[in-house]
Amino acid sequence: MVLTITLNRKVTHLSGIMVLSTLLKEVLFAVSNQDRLKILEEISKGSKRLTQCSKLINATNQECSRHLQRLHVQGLIEKDQMGYYEITPFGRLIMRCMRAIVIYCAS
Repeated sequence: MVLTITLNRKVTHLSGIMVLSTLLKEVLFAVSNQDRLKILEEISKGSKRLTQCSKLINATNQECSRHLQRLHVQGLIEKDQMGYYEITPFGRLIMRCMRAIVIYCAS
């Protein structure tokens, strides 16, 4: 079975484990940046607006917006009608997995 997916505006034809591997790589890339990880962690504690996130990482709104967009594209956060960013169930799962990895590596 071959699936066609679009990543970073490129159409890619992949099968089975390669699809999972590619999607995982994209999610891990999204959370590999300290600023994005900090934003995700704070949003997991409660909804935040763009300006709040910008102040959190000491960045311009434009720069922060790019970080938020990357997190959104990977399905980690959503933006509600009032302009607040919220963590998704998938985002919560990723955060739990990352905490478990940190605990495992620390022991």
